[in-house]
Amino acid sequence: MLDPSGTYKEPLIHDQNPTVGRAILVSTSATPGAPELTFAYDLEGDKVFYNLSPPNIIPDRTMVVTTSDTSKQNACPEIILRSGSQQLSPSGPNVPQSCSSRFDVVLVLCRDCRNLVYSASLCRGR
Repeated sequence: MLDPSGTYKEPLIHDQNPTVGRAILVSTSATPGAPELTFAYDLEGDKVFYNLSPPNIIPDRTMVVTTSDTSKQNACPEIILRSGSQQLSPSGPNVPQSCSSRFDVVLVLCRDCRNLVYSASLCRGR
């Protein structure tokens, strides 16, 4: 369980589950039935594939999946979703994105995206 503003990190790995890859459950509480979402990824060779479940299950949050790629030449797609029906990125939920595995993949949950609530960073070989 993370405190608000907490950070969770793990190295990128290839998961043997062919349909999901590695799935990380994110919730607002340890209480059964609390709002939750699934952040999934899989490392395949030199690519990392990542996805986010529908955002309307954690209320009052914006969910951003981004990478450490700051160049505009090899830009890795972001997934930006708000709870409810507002969608900020063209891909939407449940549409896997991919990026070079040399970049970190970061999930950020925030109320207004100026006040960080939780973040999870997945790093290759760190």
